[in-house]
This record gives sequence, C-alpha cells and structure tokens, in this order.
Amino acid sequence: MVTHDRLDGVHYFWHQMAATHSDPESFRHNLNACVQAARNVTFALQSEKEHIPNFDQWYEQWRTKLRMDPAMAWLHDARNIVVKKGDLETRSKARVLVVASYIDLPPLLETSVDPSMPSEAIAAMALSEMPRALLLSPDAVLVVERSWVVQGLQAELLDAFAYVYGFLSRIVDSAHEEMKTGRLREYHFPLSGEIIRFPFESRDGRMSCMVYTEPYRCLFIDLKNRRAMRPGEGIYVPSDET
Repeated sequence: MVTHDRLDGVHYFWHQMAATHSDPESFRHNLNACVQAARNVTFALQSEKEHIPNFDQWYEQWRTKLRMDPAMAWLHDARNIVVKKGDLETRSKARVLVVASYIDLPPLLETSVDPSMPSEAIAAMALSEMPRALLLSPDAVLVVERSWVVQGLQAELLDAFAYVYGFLSRIVDSAHEEMKTGRLREYHFPLSGEIIRFPFESRDGRMSCMVYTEPYRCLFIDLKNRRAMRPGEGIYVPSDET
C-alpha cells in the first residue's frame, strides 16, 4: 500500500530530525519534510479507499478524531505554512550540565537560545566559563540538552512527531481491521535478497525507537579528550522529567 510507504517516510524523517537535532539548519529542513510526510499519510489513505470496506463511514470517525486532537490539528495548519509560506517559526531552549561520577552538579545553564546557534557553539560557550577542576576530571562529560518547540504545540518536536506517527499508525492499523487483514512489516536483507515478514508491534502506535527521545536531544562532550560522544555512550543524563 502507498499508505505504508508514506507512513514509513514519517519514521524516516523523524530519525533525520533526531540525527540533526544539534544542527539548526539541517533540523529545520528535516522538520519541514516530516510535516509534509505526515500529512501525506491521510492523503494516501484516501487515495486507496477502494480497498477499505465502508470507507466513508469508517474514515469520518477518524476525521473527527483528527480535528479534535490538538497535535493533529496543529499538523494540518503547519503543512499549509510549510507549503505556502515557508519555514515554521521555531524556538529553542538549552540545558547544559556536567555529568561526573564523583559529584552531583546543578545545571550550568538553562535558558532560551538563538535558534540558529548549533549545539556545539552552546557547548563552547559553556566550556569557556567552566571551572578548570571540572575540565581536568577524568570522567566528566559535558551535556547539552536541546529542546525545539513551535507555537501551538506543547511538546518538544521529537516527542510531538513521535506522537503524530503513533496516531497515524493507529489509523493504518484500524484500516487493516476493517479490511480484516493483519498489518505486517517487512525486513529486506540486501545481500541475500531474503524478505522476512513479521507482525507490526509498537507502543501506542509508535515504534520502540521513538519512545524515549532524550538521548537524541543531547550532545555529549568528553571533557578529557574534548570529543563528541555518541548518544548514550555510557552516559546517564539526569532529567527534570523523571
């Protein structure tokens, strides 16, 4: 189904947003792409209506849910902005802290930041003001946790689009129930050409990779070697949300 392909596109661009979370320009491009990919799911579903029994009656119930859900209603308007006017206006916040095994330190910085400022620049600003004792600690890690928000949407954008994906995924699951067919996912092994099909599983419609977003939102800097670390590379980041 084309609808499956469009839904997979939301998943793909969500991961692109996650991968570029610290790079404002790239993140903006992937955000715009994810908005349009998400709106294309219901367009594709309606184009394949002949496969779903009693489509109009079934879909009207979901149409009502889409209108009543704040995030999905926001998505409808956001797509019009991206297509007709340009980029969404984003705002960004940063929380900078040092994680070290020997001491529990409060955040060095919690503030709104220029949306055009890369997370690496925020890290450099924090490093310039950091006590030398912390810089010399053998296990200390600087963490820049970045949050992206837009007007009209309460959640951080990665969390918001994980929710959007989950909502759309539940619509697709419901369509398969109407068709009396189970929804399957396929994994392709490129070398052998083998295809394995298995039942779709997710949490609240989301893929398991989309449930916990904090590591994606963080830039980790090893203070001893001054190198960026992979998300979650042996690091636990205290969160205000836990």
